[in-house]
Amino acid sequence: MKQNSYIQYQRLKNQKLKPQTKKTNILPNQLKQYLNASSYKDFFVNFANKTKLNIIVALRKCPLCVNDIVKETGDEQSKISHNLKKLTKCHVLVVEKKGKQRIYSLNHNTVLPILKIVEEHIKENCRKFCKGRCDKCA
Repeated sequence: MKQNSYIQYQRLKNQKLKPQTKKTNILPNQLKQYLNASSYKDFFVNFANKTKLNIIVALRKCPLCVNDIVKETGDEQSKISHNLKKLTKCHVLVVEKKGKQRIYSLNHNTVLPILKIVEEHIKENCRKFCKGRCDKCA
């Protein structure tokens, strides 16, 4: 019996799962492969990096091209481009080509709702944490 379970485990482990671009039904055994600590880390690391977070905050206002993001953040163009590539790869950002320019915006389906939830959390809990000493709570 143990060997049979091991064989089933190996089959599941070796299954090639395509990235989900549309809403589809994921089987529970497939979901376990997607949702692990590493998956969460790969996503949330984008919000822990100062440059990436500055890009996300800049794009919160409106979609921008690389040069405008550089002006908003004050970082070097190469550093911004490097981080834009990473943010786009994990679908935090969406890119639209307009002529030669690439216009970046936040993923409206997932990232914007997350940011709204975080903003509400900060509004509700900032006073408890800082006890009214910060600018936002005053």
